Amino acid sequence: MLVAGITGLVGVMWLSAQIPLADRLLAAGTPQGVEEILNAAPGEVTHDVFTACRNAAQATLERGSPAALKQFQTALAVAERVNSPADVAAALLGVGISQSRQNQNIASLTTFDKGYPLAVQAGDQALQAHYLRARGVAYSTLGRFAEGLAENARSLALYREIKDNRGASFVLSNTCAAHRVMGDLRRAAAECEEAYQLSKGLTDGVAAGVGLGNLGPVAAEQGNFAAAREYLEESIRLHQEKGDLRLLGTSLLNIGPVYKGLGEYEKAFAAYERAVALTAQVNDFSGRSMALFNRAALYTSLHRYDEALKDLREGLAQREKFDSKYQTGYGLVNISRLESYLGDTDGGCRDAEQALEIGRQYQSGHLTWAALNARGVCEMKRKNIAKAREMLEGAVAQIESVRGLAGGGDQTGQSFMTDKIEPYHNLLRVQLELGQPEQAFATAERARARQLVDAVRRGKTQTVLSMTAEEQREEKRLGDALARLDGRVAASSGAAKTEALAAWDKAKRDFEAFRAHLYAVHPELEARRGEAPPLTIAETADLLPDAGTVAIEFAVLNNSIRIFTVEHGADGKPSLKTHTVEWDRDALGKDVLAFREQLANRDLEYRTAAAALYRKLLGPAAAELRGKSTIVVVPDGVLWNLPFQALVRPDGAHLLERQTVFYAPSLTFLRQDRRSGGPAGRELLAMGNPGAANLPNAAREVQTLAKLYDAGGALALTGAAATKDAWLRDAPNYRLLHLATHGVLNPANPMYSWLALAPGAKDASDDALEAREIVAMNLHADLAVLSACDTGRGLVMAGEGLVGMSWAFLAAGTRTTVVSQWKVESASTTDMMLAFHRNLKQEMGRARSLQRAMVATMRTPERRHPYYWAGFVMIGNGY
Repeated sequence: MLVAGITGLVGVMWLSAQIPLADRLLAAGTPQGVEEILNAAPGEVTHDVFTACRNAAQATLERGSPAALKQFQTALAVAERVNSPADVAAALLGVGISQSRQNQNIASLTTFDKGYPLAVQAGDQALQAHYLRARGVAYSTLGRFAEGLAENARSLALYREIKDNRGASFVLSNTCAAHRVMGDLRRAAAECEEAYQLSKGLTDGVAAGVGLGNLGPVAAEQGNFAAAREYLEESIRLHQEKGDLRLLGTSLLNIGPVYKGLGEYEKAFAAYERAVALTAQVNDFSGRSMALFNRAALYTSLHRYDEALKDLREGLAQREKFDSKYQTGYGLVNISRLESYLGDTDGGCRDAEQALEIGRQYQSGHLTWAALNARGVCEMKRKNIAKAREMLEGAVAQIESVRGLAGGGDQTGQSFMTDKIEPYHNLLRVQLELGQPEQAFATAERARARQLVDAVRRGKTQTVLSMTAEEQREEKRLGDALARLDGRVAASSGAAKTEALAAWDKAKRDFEAFRAHLYAVHPELEARRGEAPPLTIAETADLLPDAGTVAIEFAVLNNSIRIFTVEHGADGKPSLKTHTVEWDRDALGKDVLAFREQLANRDLEYRTAAAALYRKLLGPAAAELRGKSTIVVVPDGVLWNLPFQALVRPDGAHLLERQTVFYAPSLTFLRQDRRSGGPAGRELLAMGNPGAANLPNAAREVQTLAKLYDAGGALALTGAAATKDAWLRDAPNYRLLHLATHGVLNPANPMYSWLALAPGAKDASDDALEAREIVAMNLHADLAVLSACDTGRGLVMAGEGLVGMSWAFLAAGTRTTVVSQWKVESASTTDMMLAFHRNLKQEMGRARSLQRAMVATMRTPERRHPYYWAGFVMIGNGY
């Protein structure tokens, strides 16, 4: 789990000369020894002696040594002899911060209460602001967020009044951390962004490192792990540069979960190793326990349970002496999961309940849902299914609440559910065990295509109306720079490619940082989430046009696949049936990808795998599939990579030879697709063989389409006329979109996959239409055909599905896409696409038109292999 990252007072060192009396006082060792020295030299006790003691204590505090507390107490004894309220207030502030550093937060509040009135009496506004900020830290650490935020607000007002941007930046970082723990990610992002912007004008880099160190966890909880990595890696660099080992340790333990979320396990382990060592070096035992908890979670995910238990027990033992329990909650969640897995359900349920109490005390949505899920898992192990359902329903409700406050844009929202999908799957299992298939189906729907449904439901936000002219220019500059580099990367090789990739990566970081800034300063641009009500079985009646249609929805769990089929029953009402297939998720992934590679490589022995996959995935639903002419497939996980149309039925025919098939992100998406408002007015925009692409079949494809459709309602552009500028200008006005060009997949960053077009007149190097640019458009098309390689590939994200080029078109407003799952052959693709459009003209339906075109291609002797006809899939509304 990510640490809150609330910062205490980062002190400023005061200059002082070496003073022998101060040295003797600091070496005294005990309060009694200090008093004896002060009594023996009353005439030597001056403000300079106090300053020397305070400076030494501050230096010790910055090194992370617990000895700082005694040294500040020595400085306090001197200040009391000097009889200076300002000096006493400064010393008490140091004592309180030292107590906080040692997790004595209740004691620190008592100390702050003594010192703050003296700071007011001295009229020192900076010192007052420091006190209020320190009290805000202590209150927040204890989970008393309302009091902490109130103190921070007063502190921030003072810092702004005295124009102390450094102090203001730290306060904003603290309120950002508090709001993140409370689940208000939208507000947290805005505060962290403001903190970072303020820090840019400072020279020491500490405030910038803290601001970025808090922006990282916010981005991670929003689901944007790529941005989180960028923020935290820069924070680590800044802290290393300044030599602040305490803050460096915090950023390292926070980046571990980010690396884990990105699948970079070796980097996660390396970060934890450094964090464990550094936090011990600076006596940050709270941070060390959290590093151990995080590493234990990574060990658990890799089934290294003995090592996980060792880390968890050590971390919990360290936290027993702390008065802040927030981080303890995550350790309890992790050890609960392990105990339940290993059969100790008494311990598992007990620890989960303790974690739940802490989560509620701290008003932490994230910890609360994690604890509820852990308790649900424990009750499942106990076979107490009703109690498990209660806990898991609570976990899902908490996630939905957090999601509503997540903030960020469409691309951030894609990955929000990545680390939160398990409670949905657990609840689905429990509902099925309780004989509640309709509720389980509703849960399965809630766990898929969430951001896509929200994007379609709300329509497009006119971002430019909220942005300043300078922001619009900067967004265009950064976006254009990124798009230009796409072509440079594709065209280069060797060392030049390495250099181009490095430049592209920097341009991507700059662009995403700017977009994050936009969403922070313009909340009205954020994606509104959690608005679409859950789909009910009764509502599916409108989604199945006739008795010949069946929807088959998959939920891929860790060790099994749950299958839901929906069809019209004998009474005309929707009929729901469920099936379970025991299949390890990793093994399923290997089987699916191996089969797809067989087809893409024209392997003649593909039929064995095709028949086996049909038998395991569709065989259980044989009764529901019998007699059906149309199958709506709602995939999950790796099944998005499976060409269902090429599976072989028991009678030896390919599925597509007998039945029409199309894919839907979710049935909720189909419901939302039946929205009000008609398509664009013009009929067809076709673009192909752009610029120097050298795709003669693509040119023939586009030119033939222009003749097929009404000349007055069709626009066909090829060669130099098929520009990116023309696409951006004209695409929103057409009902049918057809692109026959090169497609380049970016598997790690699918929203940066792109289609090749001709460069415009203004910029000869901008010839790449990226998926991220398509998402920002306001399209009104019924259908977009991407007659290019790999346009149906992307990154499968938990809770969202396949994210890539097809997702971008659907999110932009297109109802249906036709995309490819591998590198397709040019001539057969052109012939098949032309046949598809001819079928469309006969109004036989989108999916049926594609099926007929594929079957016709299959009937050609030299194109019988699925490589030639099964590469394209229809996603969206295929009716």
